Amino acid sequence: GSMSRTMDRRIQKTLFFCAAIIVMWVTVRIVKYQVESEALARALWYCYYIFQMILPLGMAHLMILSGDGSRTARWRRTERIMFYAALFFIAAVLTNDLHQKVFAFESLRPWDGSYRYRPLFYVLFGYNLACMLFCVVLLIVKAWDTPRHWRVIYPIALAILTIAYEAAFVAGVPVARGSDYTVTNGILFLLYHEAIMLCGLVPVNHGYNRLFAASPLKMQIQDADGNVVLCSAAAVPLEKSVRSLALSS
Repeated sequence: GSMSRTMDRRIQKTLFFCAAIIVMWVTVRIVKYQVESEALARALWYCYYIFQMILPLGMAHLMILSGDGSRTARWRRTERIMFYAALFFIAAVLTNDLHQKVFAFESLRPWDGSYRYRPLFYVLFGYNLACMLFCVVLLIVKAWDTPRHWRVIYPIALAILTIAYEAAFVAGVPVARGSDYTVTNGILFLLYHEAIMLCGLVPVNHGYNRLFAASPLKMQIQDADGNVVLCSAAAVPLEKSVRSLALSS
């Protein structure tokens, strides 16, 4: 898929990391609904936020590597701040039973799955939105001087859609609340990356057919049976004797 089409090894590793985060997030969600222990189910629910905090870091790192791929000291400082903020929010969520500053429960035993958002949750939510806005601003800056800069509207639209969806989910809008939050976020991330590739900010190995065909050189590529796979406009038919000679040499 996207990873095999991307030529930059650093971007490939970042995409693999983000894909692994999404897979683990979905796996934890599946396991949560299989366990009978209320405490374990709540702990697994808390673990959702490990992935939810880490995924924006991967997206931001992907945006920093896109375009010219430069990682200046300023970007490194920004990534470091985002990383420590994510660690803080993860620790706050995982220890929520002790302080209930992120989520509040009427009762933990028994716990029926109901909860209320506390002030620290809104700070956490604001952090996620800030990460997405950072990616959008960085996207606009890096795409501004590219030939296809107008295509930046696609990832921006997806970012706005993601922000609107997450805000609707937190606000309790029935359509968003009734959806699968984990899977929806995973799909939106994949679409976002495809849109970035469409902008030309991520180098991909496609378009070679048109480049080959437009070449002024007399070139053609044949398969093992002698069928032409790629052919330039200036190429001439290759006689069997010439092909046999080329294969034997």
